[in-house]
Amino acid sequence: MKPLNFLISKKIQPKDEKFYRTTQRAYIFGALSHGSSIFIFWRLNMPEMMWFNMVISIPSFVAAMIINRKGYVNVAFSIAFFELYFHQVAGIYFAGWSFGFQYWLIYLVGLGFFNPTWKRGIQFFQLGLFTLTVFIMYTFFREGIYKLPNDVISIAHIVNTISAILVLAILITGYSKAAHDAEETLFLAHQEARRLLLNILPESVAIRLNAGEKNIADSMDQVTILFCDLVGFTQLSTRKTAEELVVILNGIFYGFDSIVEELGLEKIKTIGDGYMVGSGVPQARADHALAAANCAIGMQQFLKEFNEKMALDLKLRIGISSGPIVAGVIGKNKFSYDLWGDTVNTASRMESTGEPGKIHLSSFTQILIKDYCELTHRGEIDVKGKGLMNTYFLRSIYREYLYSEVGRSRELINGD
Repeated sequence: MKPLNFLISKKIQPKDEKFYRTTQRAYIFGALSHGSSIFIFWRLNMPEMMWFNMVISIPSFVAAMIINRKGYVNVAFSIAFFELYFHQVAGIYFAGWSFGFQYWLIYLVGLGFFNPTWKRGIQFFQLGLFTLTVFIMYTFFREGIYKLPNDVISIAHIVNTISAILVLAILITGYSKAAHDAEETLFLAHQEARRLLLNILPESVAIRLNAGEKNIADSMDQVTILFCDLVGFTQLSTRKTAEELVVILNGIFYGFDSIVEELGLEKIKTIGDGYMVGSGVPQARADHALAAANCAIGMQQFLKEFNEKMALDLKLRIGISSGPIVAGVIGKNKFSYDLWGDTVNTASRMESTGEPGKIHLSSFTQILIKDYCELTHRGEIDVKGKGLMNTYFLRSIYREYLYSEVGRSRELINGD
């Protein structure tokens, strides 16, 4: 059955919709034109061609219309295609080479190659078949069975030539436009896919992934990680509908996203009402710790204004730590860019052992930003998995080291 698989059509696919509509109109035109040909062949006293149109041509195109409407575009196309093939062969046999039927064979070759439902092997098969047909008909049946008047042959030759050229030109024009539209659609789809990919991965990582790199993993020595958690959101969820909670959380995270973007940091992920940011990753930067501190200050300021606007009383518990990490892309279907290492764990512990409304720092970050900020020594605390650690609270950043982008982010969100 495999050699005949091209005749066993599948139901119409969305990508074949335009081909379906075009061929449906062509089948209607074919039935009408072959109907009018009955009168012409009757006047030329060619009963074989007249009966061919009545018994084979018109029923074939009617059947193609019905089958095509049911969605079996391949079967319908094959019926119409081979009717046209045998019709031209019969026309050359009875009317001769000079009548011009052979030009429709050229049109059919083009039509076969424009058919998206035919595989390349079938298209080259019909090309070889038509080449052989033209050779045989020109060599053995050039004169034709009927001796028609020269003026009739001349008119028929001109009409067939012009008609075949016009139909082929229309076909090429239509499919050229379709190809252009397809390329434009593909370009827009590529741009959308790139935009979505950049929403998931950092740009430099997305470029590497598109370039074919399979296992993306990097070790980075100087990175600062920020974790923050919304305090009071769980209690709020008992008083709000699901839709209201999503609006609130989306509004807060939208503001955080803008601050992160303006500061050139990297949002890693959200976990429930928690938010994780990387500074100095995937692109290294000397001010990674100070940038993360600015981000934390900006987040607190934004949440304060958001609370006033929405009549809420949410607070942020923020933890920050600096050091080496490993970064990479994991997963197959829903892949993500993630970070691992002791620095990540320490930053998470700084958040969980911190206090609502405060920014809790490890000593690793304190060393890097102590000259730019006002800090409070919290003392030694017992950190799960880490033991006793000296930690600090970030109170403020000296004005000359505040990034103005944080303020612009808040203006952007509030629409001021």
